[in-house]
Amino acid sequence: EGVIVEKPMQLINILKSEFDSLVNRRILIIAEDDAQVKLLVCDHTVDEAQFLSTQVTEIFAGRNAIVYYYDLEENSDKVTRLTNTFVQQDEASNVLVNNMTLNTGVSRNNYVVRLSGQHAETYVCGMVIADRHQYVDNIAFLDHLVPHCASTHLFKYVLQVYAKGSFCCRIRAVQDAQKPIAYQSNNNLCMSPTSHMYFKSQFEIY
Repeated sequence: EGVIVEKPMQLINILKSEFDSLVNRRILIIAEDDAQVKLLVCDHTVDEAQFLSTQVTEIFAGRNAIVYYYDLEENSDKVTRLTNTFVQQDEASNVLVNNMTLNTGVSRNNYVVRLSGQHAETYVCGMVIADRHQYVDNIAFLDHLVPHCASTHLFKYVLQVYAKGSFCCRIRAVQDAQKPIAYQSNNNLCMSPTSHMYFKSQFEIY
């Protein structure tokens, strides 16, 4: 509580194996009231083996807490990566979740954010650069549970050759979540006629 980590922290995951492998990991971030932290998680592959990589990240942001979480993926095209990121925010907290996919085989990232304290702000962002037969799928669900919360989605894709990308964004404001601020943006550039991008936007306002 009240701890401010001045310098960003970096966690490096290196996939290295002589055999096809399954990798499972869990990341837990608890920022109590008035705490601040920045974390960069990097994925790298150094072998030609096939990997199935799963990751669950949980972020708990207390009152007035600030959490910046960056996820950088730079794997081989023989990697299938499945991630789930869950965020719980209290009053006046500020959370940024930023995914950057530079190289992969198949990647699917799910984000679930619960804005449960008034004046909480969240930013869920992503950048994808894909080519060959790579496929990158991002799904985000932001749940406004109390009044006066703000959420922002911003995802950008650059696709070429036979790459495919998809982005599904869902925002829900329950009956008591008055005066929500919600912003969505998905900007895409298909560099070749064989690349494809799919986008689905959903708003549920009660």
